[in-house]
Amino acid sequence: DELNIADRHIHIIRGFFPLKENKKNDILIDIKKKLNIRGDFLIYPWTAGTNKNFDRLLKSLKEVNKNYDVSLIVFDEQMSQDLTLRKILIEHNISDKVHFLWYIKESEKYNYYAQSKGCIYASIHESFPFDLSEAVLFDTPIITSQLPAIEKVMWKNVGYFNPILSSSISSAMTQFSQAERITSDYSFLRQTFCLENTLI
Repeated sequence: DELNIADRHIHIIRGFFPLKENKKNDILIDIKKKLNIRGDFLIYPWTAGTNKNFDRLLKSLKEVNKNYDVSLIVFDEQMSQDLTLRKILIEHNISDKVHFLWYIKESEKYNYYAQSKGCIYASIHESFPFDLSEAVLFDTPIITSQLPAIEKVMWKNVGYFNPILSSSISSAMTQFSQAERITSDYSFLRQTFCLENTLI
């Protein structure tokens, strides 16, 4: 009332992380078989805007695949229509290593994250919030850019690399692929960044 704003213009903004519990699915989908992936795969969670650094990530993926079989699953099929990105995939000879997916049922998402080596996020600039909420929801290991906005939230719970250097990204991806997958525990983050603690 004090601000003279009509109720219809007031919306509740959800917390940084999804407001649901981490529950496993009863039906397990073999993601590697479904997408014909031979080796390990990483999840790339969002669109490839300029600050998302996706072209450098693809270059790094090429380097990693010289010694290891690693694929990338991207949750945005529209990106596959980007002619520049398609050209990069062809030039790097990694078209078969990058899988663009559009709509994924909420009931199936756990399978992708659980069967992945982890989630990778190579942005060169971020403010809060950023696009790692699903990885946090499913306690998925994360390697990400070493940026102040991300470090302040994720602290030592994830692995970091320099997003400007392809060699740093490649090195992090290689170490990530070689290491045994250990389920992370982000329960503290989910409890901290929730609706009750979000200023609206």
